[in-house]
Amino acid sequence: MSLRAILPMMLRHFSLPFISKPLQLKLRSKVLLPVITIIVLTMGAALLIVNQVVRREVHRTISEELQHKIRIFDSLQRSQFELLVERTLVVANTPYLKAAMETGHPETVQRQADKIFADFQDYTIIILGRDQQLLAFLSPDSNVDLKVFQPRQFSSSVEISGIKIGILTQNGSLFLATWAPVILPDRISGYFLVGYVLLATPIDSQRLDEFSATIGSQLMFFHQGRPAVSSSKLSSDLRRKIQREGIDPVEKTRIRTVLIGEEHYLVGFSEVELADRSGFLLIAPVESAFRTMIQPIERTIFSVAGFAVLAAILISLFISRQVVSPVQHLVQATEAVSAGNYDREIHVRTRDEIGDLARRFDQMRQSLKKQMNELAQRNRELEEALLKLEKTQHDLVQSEKLAATGRLTAQLSHELNNPIHNIRSCLEMARKKLSEGGDAGEYLNLAHDEIVRIGRLVQQMLDFYRPASQDKKLIDLQRLLHGIVQMTEPRLAKRHIRVIEDYAPDLPPLHASPDQLKQVFLNIITNAYDAMPQGGELRITTRRVNSGVEIEFADTGIGIPQHRIRNIFDAFYTTKSRASGVGLGLSVSYGIIRSHGGRIIVESEEGRGATFIVQLPVDESTKKHLST
Repeated sequence: MSLRAILPMMLRHFSLPFISKPLQLKLRSKVLLPVITIIVLTMGAALLIVNQVVRREVHRTISEELQHKIRIFDSLQRSQFELLVERTLVVANTPYLKAAMETGHPETVQRQADKIFADFQDYTIIILGRDQQLLAFLSPDSNVDLKVFQPRQFSSSVEISGIKIGILTQNGSLFLATWAPVILPDRISGYFLVGYVLLATPIDSQRLDEFSATIGSQLMFFHQGRPAVSSSKLSSDLRRKIQREGIDPVEKTRIRTVLIGEEHYLVGFSEVELADRSGFLLIAPVESAFRTMIQPIERTIFSVAGFAVLAAILISLFISRQVVSPVQHLVQATEAVSAGNYDREIHVRTRDEIGDLARRFDQMRQSLKKQMNELAQRNRELEEALLKLEKTQHDLVQSEKLAATGRLTAQLSHELNNPIHNIRSCLEMARKKLSEGGDAGEYLNLAHDEIVRIGRLVQQMLDFYRPASQDKKLIDLQRLLHGIVQMTEPRLAKRHIRVIEDYAPDLPPLHASPDQLKQVFLNIITNAYDAMPQGGELRITTRRVNSGVEIEFADTGIGIPQHRIRNIFDAFYTTKSRASGVGLGLSVSYGIIRSHGGRIIVESEEGRGATFIVQLPVDESTKKHLST
């Protein structure tokens, strides 16, 4: 089971019964997890460092041991060479064998060789004539059949006491062989060559196993640069890997590392080269030796880490017992204060930092209790003041309503008084004419006109306080404005007012009430007409803005004083003569534009004309219509 799985189990097992689990886990985690993290990181770093150090030391030690084994193996090789040379000289100096070789008869030589073979049964003996023809052949291995001998079957690069030592190849088998000449004394020339003797011992897995057991290292024999024979314990994978590595016997001073799976091996050649690119390769495993050495160290490190973690857990339990209980009292006190209970005292009497924190928190509780009491008193005072203020405001609103009603009544009475007086006068004159038998039609028509005037005044007031329903639809703003200009142009022309139309070509259609917009635009044009009694110019411009359109009406009339601009949209406010109107036109226009989500901006300077800018938005339904 991993350490990550063990820690929560131990925390649950050692939890304190009088403390809530979330608080325990948080505090213990803050104490335990950093300690365990440091322990794990330290032990992990130590394990990595020890691993690297031991691996490097094992590699160095095995490399030195392999060099030492190579020297031991070379010494054994030389001893074997000397033994083989000594026995070869014994065979070559046998008198009756020399005599038989002098005859040159193979049967005679074979009989003498059979006598010698009784003392050399572990060796293969080959006897050649002076022309290197085969005279006799003896071998303990019945599978070795040598009927014809070729000199190229023997190759040598070592010579001791005039005897060549090298490699003999025969039917796929390899032999360590010596080549010795057989010489007889001659009175004339001093010596006489009668033939050659080859003494050979096989190079096979059995012999390599014997060497391996002696020096403690696996062996492989290379012949002509390729692996030929190896120890029986050497795996086939390692042999193939060494062959793929392209290791050459010429590299005698170099020790190489070969990786097979997860196992590393060190390889090195013997210093003794028997023939061209032929020699023995010594192989030593590294990983297995490293694991053998590192395992007890790892067990020790893991044991130390386990004891350290256990000690950390015990320390955390002790600390939690000393810390969690006072902190729990603080938590309960804070919950009480959060719930509005400022009378809950904190009973923490320790003399450490937690006790100091508890005392300061209790001071804060007392201060907060005092402030909350003061705040409650001030809230009550504010509530009383607010009630008084609301009553005062209600009284002021009622007073303002009464004042506005009075002004409206006075203004309306004044405006209605004239037409009513005129109607009365007209009706009296009509009655007088009728009593005299005259025509009263003229006076009745005047009375009718005054009654229509009263009706128009009342309708304007109704439009101001109760706007007509808006029958909105998609309209072409340019066509609407052009139609209004055509309708009012004859009237404007009589006063020498020139109208200039400047319409943007990319205006989108508007979703609006055409009748209400007509009322607004006619009212603005009428105001411009009244502001230019001596004639002038009225420019109507449309443009596209980010969120809608703008319609600008700019005249060259008498203008509006700056101090009056902010009042022109107030009801019953007018700069015209009393006979011209009651000042409801712009107020109604302002309400219409606001009901369409737009606004009216006025820019003017006395004596320099006035500019009315109507801004109307393009709503979502219009945008969807345009997109389709």
